[in-house]
Amino acid sequence: MADLTVTLHSDGGRQTARVLDVSPTGVKVAVEDEPAVDARITLQTARRAFDGHVRWVDGGRLGLSFDRPLSKSEQSELAGLGWGF
Repeated sequence: MADLTVTLHSDGGRQTARVLDVSPTGVKVAVEDEPAVDARITLQTARRAFDGHVRWVDGGRLGLSFDRPLSKSEQSELAGLGWGF
């Protein structure tokens, strides 16, 4: 997996995060400021936005569960493997 930086948007503002792992139903990211569990989050890449909520938080990392499963191309984009064409 390539290193990909994304932006997380929430009621508390926005912050940059680094993608650590991707699955069809969620993503693990490294963050500076930990949002609360169950907080609504929009994860923004250069081309797309994905809505979800925080499932867990642990030591500067969090698990985000998406509102809908990702396609293979969306997973590839979040994994930093290309633009999903």
